[in-house]
Amino acid sequence: VLNEETTSTTSRVDILEEALAEIMLELAQLKEKPGGGSDECERNHFGANCTACNCTSGGICDDGRKGSGRCACFEGVTGVRCEECTVAGRIWPDCTECM
Repeated sequence: VLNEETTSTTSRVDILEEALAEIMLELAQLKEKPGGGSDECERNHFGANCTACNCTSGGICDDGRKGSGRCACFEGVTGVRCEECTVAGRIWPDCTECM
């Protein structure tokens, strides 16, 4: 029974690792995609006029011509521009403890 469970877990891990690798490759290709074409804005620009996003390094912008320009904050960060730490007493930009 243990061998079946270990094999099952191993195969699930393999499947997830393969899926992650495919996603990472697709993400890398999207990041390298040249901007400025008729259908897209440069990275970190959004809307019909390709306005620059104002997100900090604490998040990513919903960019592209159809993007909203809103910032999606990484874990531990909040704010309209992703400029605040979610834990009280932590200091932006790296959200380390106040000493």
